[in-house]
Amino acid sequence: MQKPIVIFMEYKVKEESTETYLTKMKKVIEEMEALEAGPVEWYEAADQKGLYVEMIEVSSMKQYEYIKERRSDPADAAFGGLLPLLEKGTAGMNCWAFSRLNKK
Repeated sequence: MQKPIVIFMEYKVKEESTETYLTKMKKVIEEMEALEAGPVEWYEAADQKGLYVEMIEVSSMKQYEYIKERRSDPADAAFGGLLPLLEKGTAGMNCWAFSRLNKK
């Protein structure tokens, strides 16, 4: 049985785009959960204004690759609207896949 994959997405939002970002994230979270990803855990850095992390559990690397591709596609109807709000645009969307070591 394959271990679940935990996705971490990290990015910095332009200060002037914060309100728009917060509004758009409600729809992004709904869309992520519609992709049969686990619940989205959403964090804002306590020590770096505008830095956000999302943590999502998925069942496979294939699902991770699919989500990573969609989240970094400016033309994606569900997710592309976030990219112009990031300080580095598409290049500012960091996405990593991890396997848990201490949880079964």
